[in-house]
Amino acid sequence: MAMSYLTKSLGKTKAQKLLMLAEIEYFAQFGTRLTELSYVSYDHGPFSVDLAAVYDDLIEDERIECVTNGKWEGVKPTSNSTTINIAKERLGVFQSVCKQFGNMDTAEIMREVYRFTVYASTPFGQEIDFSIFTKETIKDQIPLEMITSSKEKQEEESRIKEMISKVSVPEFF
Repeated sequence: MAMSYLTKSLGKTKAQKLLMLAEIEYFAQFGTRLTELSYVSYDHGPFSVDLAAVYDDLIEDERIECVTNGKWEGVKPTSNSTTINIAKERLGVFQSVCKQFGNMDTAEIMREVYRFTVYASTPFGQEIDFSIFTKETIKDQIPLEMITSSKEKQEEESRIKEMISKVSVPEFF
């Protein structure tokens, strides 16, 4: 797992966000997806059930092991690790993303992910649809001050719906 060498820590959440950033970067460069993973818009950013399962399988197969120093939990390769052959351009994009974002803490990385419209435009609980973006639009971002979490979006939608339901509309007929 090359990521663990390019970051100071690598937990499940950070791995999810770094791979999403790599997806965006790869799409911007090549016009196609880096992986076939599906991502859903959740409270803490995009989440891939498939990636979480791979992560858990690697731990179960003892190819990576959890480590902690009291402040963070991460993973590192074990002696049972195997080499994975990855195309140079895919690995290059991934390494570039890890170099740019890998030493940020998870909260900072999450704020970066929140800025991309590919995530911000996807309703809470819905799968992110990469097909509606192009190489030119995949990296569009919203201003930092406009960023709200999915949970905040959902709460705001609920407040608006409640307000609308309380409004009495006069009958004209």
